[in-house]
Amino acid sequence: LEDGARQQGWTAYLNGMFGQGYGAIDIWLYNSKYDMDKDSVRGPVTVTVEQKKTKWTGSLEFPSATQLGLHMKNFFTALQWWKLTPRFDDTNWFQPEKSAWYSLATSDADLYVVYLYNWRTTATGTLRHMRPATYAAKWFNTKTGEYTDLGEFRPENGARGEGCQWKIPEKPTASDWVLLAMVLPK
Repeated sequence: LEDGARQQGWTAYLNGMFGQGYGAIDIWLYNSKYDMDKDSVRGPVTVTVEQKKTKWTGSLEFPSATQLGLHMKNFFTALQWWKLTPRFDDTNWFQPEKSAWYSLATSDADLYVVYLYNWRTTATGTLRHMRPATYAAKWFNTKTGEYTDLGEFRPENGARGEGCQWKIPEKPTASDWVLLAMVLPK
């Protein structure tokens, strides 16, 4: 439940949502055909009958409420988030590795925010359409709200005039992580 709530929150905001967004358990059950009498299994996630009976007020105490309501909020409010443009599946901006699941938004080529959420791999991809400038990069832990500094880098020239690009190092773990890369001031 926790992983799915984070994935929905991060992908929603990086794909253009704004405002408030947190929902859990019975908030989506009204007028639905959701089976409340047996466990639901979707891929590696099982939602038990007991979990389904959690009331909205109880869901405010879930770890995902802090992970989204505090950590994600702090991440975005430290940026000029309103300048981010969703890049969806545009390979001019990001070339994912085969097993990398992601959402990407940028502020021109000055700031990249990539949410990588395949929980079975540390796969990433390559940032593209970058400037020939010095960038700083860091990982953001979606569970703890802590950053891990990756240092500075200069992207390499891409093939056939595609601009500069940078191969993102593997995620620290096979959990969901956010990569933040930004041009450093001269």
